[in-house]
Amino acid sequence: MESTQQNKDIIAYYLAFNTQQQFGIEIDLKDEFTFTENLVSKKTIIAPTFSDKILSQPEIKEFLSALIGDINNEELPYKLPNSDQEHIRNVV
Repeated sequence: MESTQQNKDIIAYYLAFNTQQQFGIEIDLKDEFTFTENLVSKKTIIAPTFSDKILSQPEIKEFLSALIGDINNEELPYKLPNSDQEHIRNVV
């Protein structure tokens, strides 16, 4: 399995790419989430740790929350350019 940092980089890229596509802005999202374990299922999930940079922008916060929820539910509604969607699915 890949390292946690590589996985975090992949997820950050996915979130940033889709945010840029949706809102036309570039945001560094590496510090806006963490990996944790679901207490019931014991599955690794992504937990938002949004800073004021995100919390002060409700539309972006809602969009990122939905994307993170989709990843955690293994649903990827958005695509990455020249990238294997299965790779993202295997991260969490």
